[in-house]
Amino acid sequence: MKKMILTLVAVFSMCMNSFAAEVPSTNNDRNIVALEKALNLDGYQSKVTEQAGLTLQHAVKQALENTDEQARNKEMKKAVLKNLRSVRSALDYTQYKKYVQVMNVTLKNYGLRDYVK
Repeated sequence: MKKMILTLVAVFSMCMNSFAAEVPSTNNDRNIVALEKALNLDGYQSKVTEQAGLTLQHAVKQALENTDEQARNKEMKKAVLKNLRSVRSALDYTQYKKYVQVMNVTLKNYGLRDYVK
């Protein structure tokens, strides 16, 4: 009886682990999956946009820590333009156009659009 219960627990835990492996673990993963679907990205394009997004996220955090407003605006603009340049080489024209639209909406939603003017 004890072996049967332990076997059931083991099977149940393996099923839960396999189910959990298919669900994105963080909010960033969900955003990347949504971006992949919206832009119809292949594997290489997905990796490039993911890396560019992580680099942008890091650069924005550093820029926002700057106390000088003029320097902060300059760093933010530099980070966004660097992101757009790095993604442009991997995407075709229509994908890039959609990516720029998504980027503009994202910047507006986070209140960062004023920094990039």
